[in-house]
Amino acid sequence: MLASGYFRGSSVLITDSAGTGKSILAGAFAEAACLRKERTFYISFDENPSEVVRDLSSVGIRLGPHLNSGVLRMHSARTEASSAEVRLMKIKSIVREHQSRCMVVDPLSDLARQIKRSATLPALSAAPALTALRLRSKGVAAHKPLHTLRKEFGSEICKMHGLHAASRALRHSDIHVTNAYYTDSRARATTGMGHLLKPADNAVEFAAQEA
Repeated sequence: MLASGYFRGSSVLITDSAGTGKSILAGAFAEAACLRKERTFYISFDENPSEVVRDLSSVGIRLGPHLNSGVLRMHSARTEASSAEVRLMKIKSIVREHQSRCMVVDPLSDLARQIKRSATLPALSAAPALTALRLRSKGVAAHKPLHTLRKEFGSEICKMHGLHAASRALRHSDIHVTNAYYTDSRARATTGMGHLLKPADNAVEFAAQEA
């Protein structure tokens, strides 16, 4: 590979830690393809093409002239802007329009993180339904079992720590919202006054006067 390049039609993944020259190898591949007058498509995630050209020029890789001549096409894609499917459709459209023979994608790390995050969304969206099924299996027959669970949670917090704590735990914007559904069950401090009401030993009784 180092002697004569990559096999045509192959997909090559270069992986290593940051600062080991992956982007330089990708730029060198793109420049070599452009010097052979092969149309090349360079995709950069979360980095502007002008920045890629500038950074590679510092190590002697000149992509600017090929970009100006049209042999090189550069495209910057934001990983958070759209789904992986929409991004793939866009890439295929550009490849057909530009008639690219070679393609470079750099870096893949941001794209991989975005795909990993999006892959967890179905599991997260299914979590409420699974929780509701679990509650029903435990005998919660309410129409909205998750709401019932939330009310039980708020009631326990209110009973243990008071209405203000329950309002914060439930993230209510106003404590009056909490007060409308939950009762403040905090123990109230009272002063014992029974001994003051007991008759003293030296108390004098007054006879009731007849009218």
